[in-house]
Formats: sequence, C-alpha cells, structure tokens
Amino acid sequence: MTGAFVGRELLLRSVIRGLDVGRSFSIIGGPGMGRTSVLLRIREVLRERWVRQPQAANLIPVYLDAQQWPPDVAGSVENLRSRLRDALFDPKILGADTPTQPPVTRETRSSDPLASFPGELRRLANALREVAAWSPYVLLVDNIDPLTEPDRVGLLEMLVAAVRSDDPGAPQAMVVSGGRLLRESLRERASPLKGVLTLSLHALMDTEARSLIRRGFPRAKEHDIQFVLASSGNHPWVLTSLLGALEKRRGGAEFRSVVWGERARLAPLWERIWAELDMRRRVTYRGAYAAPEHAFLLYA
Repeated sequence: MTGAFVGRELLLRSVIRGLDVGRSFSIIGGPGMGRTSVLLRIREVLRERWVRQPQAANLIPVYLDAQQWPPDVAGSVENLRSRLRDALFDPKILGADTPTQPPVTRETRSSDPLASFPGELRRLANALREVAAWSPYVLLVDNIDPLTEPDRVGLLEMLVAAVRSDDPGAPQAMVVSGGRLLRESLRERASPLKGVLTLSLHALMDTEARSLIRRGFPRAKEHDIQFVLASSGNHPWVLTSLLGALEKRRGGAEFRSVVWGERARLAPLWERIWAELDMRRRVTYRGAYAAPEHAFLLYA
C-alpha cells in the first residue's frame, strides 16, 4: 500500500515524452511531496519499455541520489561512475547475456576528475559497444540541492555540460529534483540549469487521493474517506503514512482512532519543512519581524 504510485499522470507523460526528444527537466517540491517517488516511477516506466519493446530505440534510466554522494568531488565522481556502469550494463535491460560490468581496463586517474569525466563517458560507451548495441541513457538525479552550493556546484556544471554535449557516451537528457535550494538556484542568472523546464509538485488532487485510498480500502465509507483527506491535506507522504498505519490495523480499530494516533508520529515533518524554509540559517523570526512562512509554521 505504501509503495503504491497513484496520480501525477500528466507530469509523468510530459517528462517521459520530453526525455524521448532530449529535453531536460527540474522537479521541485517540498519535503514528502513525492520527488523520489516520481523519479523512481519514471525509471520504472522506462525499464518496462525494454520488456515490452526490446527491439525499439529505448532509453536506459540511470537513477542517482546526490544526497548520498561523498562531500569531496573525487568521491562524488567515482560514485557517479560506478552507478553509470551498474545501470548501463544491467542484464535486466540489455539481456541476461550482457556482462554486469564492462571489461576491466586500466584507467589513469586525473588530478582533475571534473575535467576528465567526458573522457570517461567515451570509454564507457566504447566498452558497452563491445558487448551490446549502444543505447541512449538519461540521468535521474534526486536530491540535487547539495550540488547547488558554491563548493560543489562544479559537479552540477559537469553534469549539465555532459548532457548538453554531443560527445559519444554522453547522456541524452537529465531530470533533477530538489527543494528550496534548487528553486533558489534556478532564479540565479548564472545557474547551470538555466533553460531547463521546471515542474512543481503539489498536494494530490482529490481524485488522486481518493483513488489511492480506494486501492487499499475499496469498501471504505465516504465519511471515513473525507476524514482521511482532511487529516492529510492530500499531502502525499502524510496520506501514504496514514494509509500504511490503517493497513496494519485493518479490522482492529476505527479509521478515526488510527488517524488520530498517527498524528504525533507525523509531527517531525514540520521540522523538515521548517528546515527547508530556513535554508540552514537557524534564525527564528518572531512577531512583526517574522517572514510569512515562518509565522505560519510557528502558528501551526
């Protein structure tokens, strides 16, 4: 139930059609709005194509979580290189006879990993051609906010340059996701992501939220559905968390008692929202000097 993906159909279709023609996107949303779920769903749809249409010109999705990369540039590039190898040589996509890793080659590590990255992409493409037909790939970079910081923006510039280049082995397009730091970065004149189409994630529509509830509880009464909708505000993470709790207690308690019991556990979401609005400034705005969003959160 908690892993079900419902809604966002228009956004998904727009992004996938854009990726097919080499268009890149940025997806912005607050904590729990489903950024990761959207990227993973895009990866799933693209991977399903290989099963349904193995002879078609399909895209290989490469999912990356920038938040898990080491803080140093060299470590981040090595992590990126490893993820690319794993995704491009995945037997589930290219076939069971495809090696899970490219042929081992001696590579001289450059003192500047950012400058040497395009050459590594070319070598990776050549290695793949030795075992399978080359297929274009797209990058799905989650939690990219850390790469907008001044000390790490070089990594973001490297990725964007790779996508925009015509070099063999370069990614065809890219989808990045993030929160307020990404949104603020896109507003800067010198942003590496200038020109990338920006999409925003909001609360689920009532029809989407109802569909998600009905999927797990087809016999739910209308007043219970309305109570869950009102309690969650159609916030994706809150809604799926409440439904997960209801599923565990199926038949053991009333909807309302479970929902009320879960509210305290969901409180940390406010801290995540506050931290994103505050952008790590650790400043408390109160009274007449409070920024509107901080005043609202203090009230909430």
